[in-house]
Amino acid sequence: MVKKVSIIIPAHNEEKIIQQCIESILQQTYKDIHIIISCDNCTDRTAELAREYPVTVYKTVNNKGKRSGAINQAITYTGALDSKYIIAFDADSTLEPKAIEKAVNFLATHTQYASTCSFGKVLNTKQNFLTHMQNLEYGRFNTERIETQGRILVSHGLCSVFRTDVLRRVLYERGFIYDENNIIEDYELTQYIKHMGYKLSVNDFDAYTDVPEDFKTLYNQRKRWVYGSITVLKKYPITKHNILDRLAHIWNWIMIIISFVLTILIVINLNFNKIMLIVAGLSLVNSLIRIPFATWKNWKVYGLSLLILPEMIYNLFMTFIFVSSYYDYIIRKKLILKNDNYA
Repeated sequence: MVKKVSIIIPAHNEEKIIQQCIESILQQTYKDIHIIISCDNCTDRTAELAREYPVTVYKTVNNKGKRSGAINQAITYTGALDSKYIIAFDADSTLEPKAIEKAVNFLATHTQYASTCSFGKVLNTKQNFLTHMQNLEYGRFNTERIETQGRILVSHGLCSVFRTDVLRRVLYERGFIYDENNIIEDYELTQYIKHMGYKLSVNDFDAYTDVPEDFKTLYNQRKRWVYGSITVLKKYPITKHNILDRLAHIWNWIMIIISFVLTILIVINLNFNKIMLIVAGLSLVNSLIRIPFATWKNWKVYGLSLLILPEMIYNLFMTFIFVSSYYDYIIRKKLILKNDNYA
């Protein structure tokens, strides 16, 4: 019997967390679901553990497209295209109990939307400097999704719910759903759907995911995000659907230049105290606005926001990644996505 919602979970060696992921879906208030675990070249017990639950375990065949290939194959060969909605969901994530119910109700009453995605929340139990800063950062991502409702930057891979008829149209028009040659496939698919004339939204439900706990992992993740976004914007023409995305990149460069000039002026002892106070004040307001949308809110979070300096250090690291991504793109250095890195 065909279920109304098919949930595709691409997984590569996820034995440590696959059960937690599946159980969060089985606890959903919405029950008309078909859970599909797309095991991509797994060498651990992911498939074995998944089979302990009422799910379909699909094993990819000759997949070279990493996460995107794992989803494409699962959609094609498991009957997911017969459902009304398809959810792409990360294996290292969990959902709040009413998530699917909220998403389905939204799409049922907003026919102009092709998809709706979750707010992103931090799942990590370990709390260090990086997880605290990403906790605040994910709060900012969530506020930006609210501000850009209908034209969100990306219907993200963490948890996005699509109308199946839209994905069928994508498949018919270009022969695939997710671009297996792109390292940031969720952003690329978002761009394609926007150019089809559909709106994309965020909805009031939460998905929780593990964020990087060390600088190396965070660097690799964000390098993929930035470098991938550059390649996607290069792929598509300048239109009303991506002009804000391009302006965001330009704005980043403007802020980098301004920050560099201010730093030089401070170093040579010119009096820019008032300017720095204004900049610090704006940074403080920006940090405090995010807190209500962060996952956890304790004295450390408020302390990091008030101190401002940790935010500056974190932003400096993000700036380095942004600049190095453009450098790699300019010198045509190809960024390779490892098979065990779906983040």
